[in-house]
Amino acid sequence: MGSGKRAAEQPQHHEDGRFEDQDAQVRLRHGRVVDSSNVAEWDHEAKYIGFTEPSCSVHQPDLNLVADNPRLVARHADARILHQHAGSHVELPAVPRAGDDALAECAFGERSPLVQAKRVERVVRAVDVEERDPAPIDRHLPPPSRRELVHTGDGDEVPRPIAPIADIVDVHIAGRHGVYYNAMPNHRIEARTPRGAPHAPVQITDPDRLRSVGEDAAHVAGSASALVAPSTEAEIAHVLKSSAAVLPIGAQSSLTGGATPRGDVVLSTSRFNRIVEIGADRVRVQAGVTLADLDAALAGAGRYYPPAPTFTGAFVGGTVATNAAGAATFKYGATRGWVEAITIVLPTGDVLDIDRGSVHAHADGYFELILGSGIVRVPVPRYRMPDVPKLSAGYFAAPGMDLIDLFIGAEGTLGVIVDITLRVEARRPAWCLFFVPFADRRAAFAFVRTLREAAEETWRSHDPGGLDVSAIEHMDARCLALARADGVDRRTGVTWPDRTAIALLITLELSSSIASERAFEEMGRALDEAVRADDVQIAMPGDRARMAQLLALREEVPASVNSRIGRAKRDVDGRIEKTAGDMIVPFDRLEELLACYEREFEARSLDVAVWGHISDGNLHPNVLARSFADVESGRAAILAVGRDAIRLGGSPLAEHGVGRNRVKQQLLEMLYGRAGIEEMRAVKRALDPGWKLAPGVLFPPGSMPP
Repeated sequence: MGSGKRAAEQPQHHEDGRFEDQDAQVRLRHGRVVDSSNVAEWDHEAKYIGFTEPSCSVHQPDLNLVADNPRLVARHADARILHQHAGSHVELPAVPRAGDDALAECAFGERSPLVQAKRVERVVRAVDVEERDPAPIDRHLPPPSRRELVHTGDGDEVPRPIAPIADIVDVHIAGRHGVYYNAMPNHRIEARTPRGAPHAPVQITDPDRLRSVGEDAAHVAGSASALVAPSTEAEIAHVLKSSAAVLPIGAQSSLTGGATPRGDVVLSTSRFNRIVEIGADRVRVQAGVTLADLDAALAGAGRYYPPAPTFTGAFVGGTVATNAAGAATFKYGATRGWVEAITIVLPTGDVLDIDRGSVHAHADGYFELILGSGIVRVPVPRYRMPDVPKLSAGYFAAPGMDLIDLFIGAEGTLGVIVDITLRVEARRPAWCLFFVPFADRRAAFAFVRTLREAAEETWRSHDPGGLDVSAIEHMDARCLALARADGVDRRTGVTWPDRTAIALLITLELSSSIASERAFEEMGRALDEAVRADDVQIAMPGDRARMAQLLALREEVPASVNSRIGRAKRDVDGRIEKTAGDMIVPFDRLEELLACYEREFEARSLDVAVWGHISDGNLHPNVLARSFADVESGRAAILAVGRDAIRLGGSPLAEHGVGRNRVKQQLLEMLYGRAGIEEMRAVKRALDPGWKLAPGVLFPPGSMPP
């Protein structure tokens, strides 16, 4: 490539406003448009990185003019052409240098109708290196999975970062100067082709194997037309393209019927089971890794993943797909806040690699996905989501939201997640468990309030000796009666007084030995003021046997309920099924919600057991149906309490998701309204126009398009 232009090769300005420069090499970046009168008419889609000879003006390299449509391209020396043809004045910034994290001349946060500068005009990192060989550039660029090959125009192929906000690498190679960067608008992402040979995975149609995936943990029987277990992205893409209806599943631990097939091809992610890498504060895993295997691997490295649900057989991909939450939500939040990156195969077979912070919704409320078939615009729903610590209620929506959050909690309706990077805690704490029975419910709530306030003060002050309570779980008197009837107290050695109204299971996190001793003393004083010391049972750090017994009681309560429902279904009426709620409200409204439970269930003479995560304001009423009439009455009660949960500033859908459960789908519409559901359906139509992925999940089957 020469060092200058011949007169005959001057850029052309078309009548329709387009600017054409066949020799253009460097995308404009990091400048500020003062007068952008004609910028919106420009539409040049050059996608290559340029080199210039040393004689070119390399001291003012990267301008950035980002309008609603265009990506503008011109040589360094051609800034005057912008002024001449676009009627715009461009202010040039300084050259990015090693260590720069921003350019002072950028118009941060400003946005006119034509210019979007809030996030694209930012340098994450600038590197200035002198190299004789292109190979060493690799250490300055994102990893190969985040790059694509592009042509320079003079026969070379060079890797280009494809993250929408990428590192800038200002490189001199063998006398030529190049700037590596990506100027794609921040609301747009480019898909790639799936990796792996494009084979069709083995389709299993053996009736016994199909029966093994015929229902999830909601225990409502379904049927699969076939079972596939792909091991590559390309195999998943093949299944999606060649099937009319596909249901992705993990461990089928869903309580909503979301992993129960209705004639679908069941796509198991069980072969995506590698733990790829454990870092200082990140872990990268495939979607089919179980929480138990993840925890074991992290424990070996001294790391900890706090938001994991209590069922350790669940797949990591399933927990991301449902934005699952665990016992420690009070301290750590739900899954969403811990997901840093995902790789997802879309219904079209295209693959997205999404890093948190790299793609945000346009100010007008949409994303743009560059797929193999063209650009797809995905609208952001406009409903307002309740402000609660855990929420699994359809598609996430917020102004300027991160694209990754659209797929977290989408319940497998928008794509198949295959790879996940999670944030982890660098230190694994020690735990102490306390089983604390109360004869008076008001006293129990007062004690929980005291512990919550003490824990929040500990987090604010970073006091190593403060009370660091990460979870408080709740079982009511009916739960304990069921457990006792099933001999759980005898098997576990965990006992409680006959008049217990509520039992709490409290998790206290401990740090150093000296600080732990002080925290333990504070917990002892709090307990002495609240309950009889003889009634409290403790599992100390390291006492794995006693800890397992206390945790077993927690798990045995749902098992006792489920076994009774199963027997009633078998012996009384085959239509009987699990009928339960999953409500959450701000903690200071929780006693009101509990009163609503009692009012609605007692009015219908229903037998109900209530347990859950009291520290989060999340409780689960479960109906012990004696007849199908009880099931119908229980559904009506849950819908009534759902309205109360919304009125109290909460959500009728907290951590289990929506799935194919008709009551939960009604609660979803109650939460967002019909207009909100239609906005959600618009997202689904944009990404899955054939409605082939998890049909009937989130939306009733009758709502699918023709």
